[in-house]
Amino acid sequence: MPYLKYDGGETITKHVNFHEEQTRTLISQTTLDGVEHLMRYGRPVRSIPCDTYVTGAGKTALENAADSLALLELSGKNGTFTVRIKSLGAFKRLPGGYFQTQIVFAVVSEVTA
Repeated sequence: MPYLKYDGGETITKHVNFHEEQTRTLISQTTLDGVEHLMRYGRPVRSIPCDTYVTGAGKTALENAADSLALLELSGKNGTFTVRIKSLGAFKRLPGGYFQTQIVFAVVSEVTA
């Protein structure tokens, strides 16, 4: 069952939809004779864009976690990850007291069982 919770603690929401992405740092240089050279620096940066639905209490919890850079645990069929909030989108009010937002998480580590 998918969820987002404080690392080892209180569940913020069970309504998350996410996938993992990787960004690579590439430098491209072209020599005078037209040969292109590619260089890759460092390791790929892993991030997780996520559509999230929360209650009012969950909205407050996400705002607090974003402000304090708290460690969170994100789990779903794609795996379980320890993450921090990289960017928190604007909240859209939905019927029934729910809010929808888009979050981008920075992956700290992948949790293995």
